[in-house]
Amino acid sequence: MKAFFLTLLFIASLGLAAQAQKQEYHAERPDGIDLTVVQAEALTRQMTAQLHLNEGQIARLYKVNSIKVAQADEIQWQYHQNPVRMQQALSELQSHYDAECSRILTPTQLSLLRGPQPAPAPQPDTEGGLG
Repeated sequence: MKAFFLTLLFIASLGLAAQAQKQEYHAERPDGIDLTVVQAEALTRQMTAQLHLNEGQIARLYKVNSIKVAQADEIQWQYHQNPVRMQQALSELQSHYDAECSRILTPTQLSLLRGPQPAPAPQPDTEGGLG
């Protein structure tokens, strides 16, 4: 009986701690607006205008954009003391994001998304055996 009571007390204290953290989170944003949702919507709107997406693509990209924005925010918070590791994690996130976009978008839309590719560097002329 004593063990049951202590377990129940422990679970209740965890619930109170979680509630307190949730209140702290909402205290930081008194207007109640989740910035990740706003950023994901803006990114999806921008992509819709630029790439002429259909409704299915919009819905799928919104989910992917929401995940990307939330994870980027988490990475920036987690690695704010280590900029090198932050860049590595953000680069990895971007590569996963690009892979997801390639599953959703058509090849034409992908080329529009990536923009103009830089011209390859000119190769040195090695005619005549020099160089």
